[in-house]
Amino acid sequence: MKKILISLLLMLAVGLTTAVAGDETVVSKQVKENFEKEFAGARSVVWNNLGDYQVVNFIFEGVRVEAYFNSETGDLEGSARYILFDQMPLLVLRAFSKNFASTDFLSVLEISNTAGVSYLLVAEKENKRYKIKISANGNVLSKTKIKQ
Repeated sequence: MKKILISLLLMLAVGLTTAVAGDETVVSKQVKENFEKEFAGARSVVWNNLGDYQVVNFIFEGVRVEAYFNSETGDLEGSARYILFDQMPLLVLRAFSKNFASTDFLSVLEISNTAGVSYLLVAEKENKRYKIKISANGNVLSKTKIKQ
């Protein structure tokens, strides 16, 4: 299940999850209640169904967020939010600087789920783009080239 959730969040990072305008998504009562409890005050809320998950895109405290709720239980399984490079923990900043010197970052996604917190960066070096995943304690988990 963790691999499925992580894969789903990675799809977000490369822009594969989109909202379809005009389609009314049915959201279970339990999911809606849990969402409102976890993210009170969320704005620009858009729901989608994705397999066993109900996915919600929204703005929370001025930040774009995507959250994944289990369709059956209504539980929050994970979330992702776009952050600024300097908002990452010091260990992650150091790991990026040490392992990817002279690499420019394009976006940073903070992923929170049952496995913990990790950071997915899209970076560019010499006109080549990469997805780099770094754990909250600064370990580089993966680096994959993005086809352009």
